[in-house]
Amino acid sequence: MRVDDGPARSRPTVVIHRRVDDAAVLLPALVIAQTALTCPVSGLMAIDHALRTGSVTLADVESWCSRLKDHVGRAHLVPVLALADGRRESPLESHSALTFHHWGWRLHPQFEVPGTQYRADARLGASRVLIECDGTGKYDEQGSEMREKLREDEIRSLGWEVVRITTELLTERTKLIRRVNAALSRAQRRAA
Repeated sequence: MRVDDGPARSRPTVVIHRRVDDAAVLLPALVIAQTALTCPVSGLMAIDHALRTGSVTLADVESWCSRLKDHVGRAHLVPVLALADGRRESPLESHSALTFHHWGWRLHPQFEVPGTQYRADARLGASRVLIECDGTGKYDEQGSEMREKLREDEIRSLGWEVVRITTELLTERTKLIRRVNAALSRAQRRAA
């Protein structure tokens, strides 16, 4: 961000925002708001992490967002603020929340699965479909993959459907929507 009154500048690898109000230093809440202006996915990842670690409050970020109302990209701030939630535990969970939001679906983060000691990364709306976000480090610990399979078997035995999300799958819209719709159909048939 500029610290003088000069104009904003944009290059392929960097955006220099014009100064916001009287800000002479970059505060975390301001940086998050400015990030969301140019990349809502990165903005949501940043605010979710900052809320989880307690380094900002939602009110801090909202305050800075209100000061950015005349900046390019301000429309990105609306979904980022609406979805901000410190319960998400990974960037992939944040990315998934924004992607599903754009498709008209709401993910409820860190859903406690009734009848178990397990927590899913998210629940799809009020359905019996759970979302699990599989990042690269999820199965690094020896035996973690087997524990995850047993956990998922128990969850499915209670009538829940599980859709696994990866970063790559988020870019394959048709494939992911087909998987989610199939899981929703299976869950509805079970409930009938």
